[in-house]
Amino acid sequence: MKIGKFCEKFDISPTTVRFYIKSGILAPNKKNSQYDFTSADMAEMEIICKLKELSFNLDEIKQYLQIIRMYDIQDEHIREHLLPLYELKQQSQEKEIQVIRRSIAILQSEIEALREEKEVATFFSGIPLDFSPFFACPKCNSLFNLSDLQVRGNKIYSGKLKCQCGYTALIEDGILLAEAESEYYQSPEFHVLHYRESHVDEPDFVFFQYMHDITSEATSLIYKSYLWIDSVIKPYSFKNKVIFVPDLASHFLYKHIKKPYFRDAFIVVSGFSKETIMSIKSHIDLIAPDAKIIYIANTIYDLPIKKKLFDLWIDAISSYNFSFFHNDSLHRKIDPYMKQDARTVGLTKYYERGCRSLANIARLYPNVMKDQSLLDTFKTIMDEMGYHFLKESLIGETVDPGPYYEYHAPGDHHCYYAFFAEKK
Repeated sequence: MKIGKFCEKFDISPTTVRFYIKSGILAPNKKNSQYDFTSADMAEMEIICKLKELSFNLDEIKQYLQIIRMYDIQDEHIREHLLPLYELKQQSQEKEIQVIRRSIAILQSEIEALREEKEVATFFSGIPLDFSPFFACPKCNSLFNLSDLQVRGNKIYSGKLKCQCGYTALIEDGILLAEAESEYYQSPEFHVLHYRESHVDEPDFVFFQYMHDITSEATSLIYKSYLWIDSVIKPYSFKNKVIFVPDLASHFLYKHIKKPYFRDAFIVVSGFSKETIMSIKSHIDLIAPDAKIIYIANTIYDLPIKKKLFDLWIDAISSYNFSFFHNDSLHRKIDPYMKQDARTVGLTKYYERGCRSLANIARLYPNVMKDQSLLDTFKTIMDEMGYHFLKESLIGETVDPGPYYEYHAPGDHHCYYAFFAEKK
């Protein structure tokens, strides 16, 4: 019998059969450079299949075959050799059963704990009252007239902000709702592209909602980048200073909200989508309801706060993501809000010039900033904005970031670059 028929009979692949032959588990003869499987080979294969069903590993199968190949099956002495093999396997299986039972018991307790309905606190955070002096009109930079404020525990939960120039903003559920910069940013089409909100009935923050569409390798690089960012800003104090964290970068805030550098700082979180801001807020409120965070929805850069206010911008992928949908850099939009000696720290990504992913980006995102996925472009913009790099690091690269990155071409190197820069 030729190898094809043999494989078909036992429902195994030719690769497996050749591996068995190379390992000495099967020993067919050759005829004209082709293996010829006899009834004896088939009998041994049936034994191999039986032993595999009993969870014998390859070494144990080899020992078993060695015995039956040396002894006649009717020789009573064969039992002296086969019996210990079965007994050892039985003992190891019983130990595995004990381990599995312990694991099942632990899993059951974990499942019960996760299913247990726990009382969720109804408290949610508002805008710190002591931040109100920093409110200012983004159009004329005048101070607002504040009215109808509802304040509890030094937090503003609702109210109206009106400027003499006609600009108005609202505070609802502890979120500052700015005037939208354009109708396009409020359109479903934009939110599908930017936040993918309409893909599910209850939209969540993008990193949670699409976690399974990002490979573990890409997630590992994001995690390593976060560790790098944390190590860089850990020595600094931001007490009573203002930290800017736009939309996607707020995942870093969520993971590090209890770090000392956030504890006494004002933190401004902004995003085009109210739904995304509400999702971010709901997650952070559960773990740090007393954090001094000012959530701003409907805008990322046309902010109803004073200019030259930010001491630090945490830019974890936020400017990179922004550049897919705008033909200008987020750095130029945010620059009026940065202090003269401000710092920025974060993560951006890039491809090498000429790769297919760049062409895909240009095709899929008609409003993309020119050359936005080149590292040289990022560094040029930083230089134009007056930053000099204090630290930088290529965190790593992946050729398969996952289906979430629909523009990525297989085989291209998706590079993760972390940086820490200061205004000159």
